[in-house]
Amino acid sequence: MNLERKTIDKDEEYLRQISKPVDFKTEEYKTAIKELDYFCKNDDTVMAMASVQLGIPLRLIYLKKTDLNRLEEEYNEERILINPKIIKEEGLTRYWEACASCLDYTGLIERPYKIDLEYFDINGEKHREVFEGFESTVLSHEIDHLNGILHMDIALKIKKLTKEERIELRKKEPYQIIRKDGEYTPKKRKQNPKVLKEFLKEFPIIKGKKEKPYIILLDAYCGMGKTTVAKEIKKQEGSVILNNDEVRKFLNDYQDHTNLKDNLQRYRLEKLLENKNSCICDSCLCHNYEEKIKYYKSLGYPYYIVRLDCREEIVKERLEKRVVNNDNVSSATYNHYLWMKENIKRVPLELIDFTINTEENIELQVKEFLNKIHL
Repeated sequence: MNLERKTIDKDEEYLRQISKPVDFKTEEYKTAIKELDYFCKNDDTVMAMASVQLGIPLRLIYLKKTDLNRLEEEYNEERILINPKIIKEEGLTRYWEACASCLDYTGLIERPYKIDLEYFDINGEKHREVFEGFESTVLSHEIDHLNGILHMDIALKIKKLTKEERIELRKKEPYQIIRKDGEYTPKKRKQNPKVLKEFLKEFPIIKGKKEKPYIILLDAYCGMGKTTVAKEIKKQEGSVILNNDEVRKFLNDYQDHTNLKDNLQRYRLEKLLENKNSCICDSCLCHNYEEKIKYYKSLGYPYYIVRLDCREEIVKERLEKRVVNNDNVSSATYNHYLWMKENIKRVPLELIDFTINTEENIELQVKEFLNKIHL
């Protein structure tokens, strides 16, 4: 058998598909089980595996090692779960997870301590079983694979580590049981895989060329020229613009726009940075700026805050002339500006790295700003 593990460097789109349910009336699943069993028995790095990781997009999971205290031992549980379905999730755990499909990326992930699972065995017999602790963690990880979700998508933190570095990190920060009962409420919710797949088509994660990617944040109210400045920075520097209005437009067919917008935009930012792209966040940083800056700081990349200024009569003139179209999907009005001015504090001057007056020559000011950060 010539099986090869799918990895994000060349197969990310494939890994993000939703695996099909097994049809017990066909012979397809029996062949898939044989291939999955063969690969897992002959690969020493496998703890568990979803068959989609081998190029078999069926809802099959192989469990090899789910005992946290025996991970370094040679043993194999040889257990296959078919069409697994989580009925209920309880409690909360935290662990530095790795995944062979995601190369050296290790993520701090929150999972349920306990899952009530419905599944079928290789004979087509239906079962319902409760998995607790590390078993629950492993199964939750693999079920995510069946739904096109990677552990990096829901990580609280991400580190790029060798196997030896990961072992040392887990010694310092071992598997943590936060609570065994109660509602499963992770800090970072999973993305809807269907929405995420379409989002990646609309905003592909391109390979950049920056040796040291950075983030540019714009402190301004609506009408102060954020998009104009962002476009000029992109023109001079080749950075990627992350525009919230573009994402809102993409989400027209979905509900809960605000939370989904923020989650998708954060996912996009983090993936672009990992792929060596500098990014310009074309949004009003002043909304909850303390929380936002804390988040940007946690990513571990340099960030620069640019304050935009202009006279109020210029803002009014711009917003009254604003037309909503493909290039400018914002519908903010002068009343929105007045409300922001009255209710939202801007970022304190001591945190500002550079100021641009958008009434004056923006091209020259952007050039000056870029020269400053590249010194």
